[in-house]
Amino acid sequence: MRAEDRARITQSWQDVAELQANRASRQLSDRGIRAAFSLLEDFDIGEVCHAIRLHCRGSARVKASRWMPTVADLVEIIEGTLPNDQAIKQLAIDGNTPLGIKARQLAGNHTMTKKSDREIFYAIQGIRPKLEEYFHRTRTGGFTNDELLRCQAAGVDPRGELAPNVPGPRSPYLKPLNERVQALADRKQLGDGKTPETEAKVTTEEALRARDAALESMSATKHGVENIVFPPRKGDDLSGTPGHALSHTADLTPEDLADAEATLAAMRATRVDSPTRAASLARATSEAERGARA
Repeated sequence: MRAEDRARITQSWQDVAELQANRASRQLSDRGIRAAFSLLEDFDIGEVCHAIRLHCRGSARVKASRWMPTVADLVEIIEGTLPNDQAIKQLAIDGNTPLGIKARQLAGNHTMTKKSDREIFYAIQGIRPKLEEYFHRTRTGGFTNDELLRCQAAGVDPRGELAPNVPGPRSPYLKPLNERVQALADRKQLGDGKTPETEAKVTTEEALRARDAALESMSATKHGVENIVFPPRKGDDLSGTPGHALSHTADLTPEDLADAEATLAAMRATRVDSPTRAASLARATSEAERGARA
């Protein structure tokens, strides 16, 4: 607030004092007004007056009070409070609010998808200090670009509520935040935006399909079909399955089989998930080795 706002805040406070139940014991003084103004000067005059109104009338997230508001009451109404750990755990499981997305990121996708409710709850307790920092930072729109991109990827507006009944960024900071959000959206449309870092994990089924495709890409003929069985790679977790049956042509030459095995080795060694790229890499390596032997 500015110095010229002092008269308005004084009038608002006096109006409340006339209406509230404890007005006789809370007579306003010039000293009290000066102290309150000093403690609230970081906030916009519109925010403070709106908080006083909510304190008297209530809303979906603010319970109406019959008593005079304190500075702490007004600050809590303006900024909100971080939910308890149980509520944050559910927000992280849902992952459809800015706070839930951040909690899910900090707890880790593995924890959120593989652990029990109790383990998730303990994980949320462990990350609460980081969530407190995130909460206070976002009061002034201080999202990182990665946090904004994560919200955009989930279809969540970071300019709205941080969570149900938890206010989002304060109104004076919405304009610069709007500009940042729009700039990131424009960059993404132009192909310049970076997506948030995520763990790239290939499931067993995807890995097996990649192996099939790699072997099939080595075949140049289209004759009868037979089943060729390769033992599963260590860690594939194919319980009860002695080997993975691959449908392939019957008349593969030794060189074809060698190239196929080289392709699989290249995929495992380089983590290339495209069989075509892996096959090209394997063929180049194989030809170089054959040339060296010749």
